[in-house]
Amino acid sequence: MKYLITESQFDNIIFQYLDNQDFIQVNKGREICFINSSDDLWAVMKYMRNKLIISDNLTNEISSFFSIDQDDSEIVIRDWVSNKIGIKIDIWDVKTLGGLFGDTYLSM
Repeated sequence: MKYLITESQFDNIIFQYLDNQDFIQVNKGREICFINSSDDLWAVMKYMRNKLIISDNLTNEISSFFSIDQDDSEIVIRDWVSNKIGIKIDIWDVKTLGGLFGDTYLSM
């Protein structure tokens, strides 16, 4: 049996998946970070200076779990974060979590 769902319904399914990850939102000055646990030093997603940084681990997880393109996973994650923080996000980038990119580090 086949089911047809709209794009917005599919996005809502991914939103529910992200909601169930129980990310912790940390607001620090002008930065808003989403981490997996209070012990984490690396942000999975970080909004700063009008730009969203997304961990490549998360985009890869969403892409493979929902069988969508990497670009589509980035857009859905961007929309989810935008919805959570109430700010329209136009610029985003994907970086390696814990790699050479210091701007994903959650400095307390």
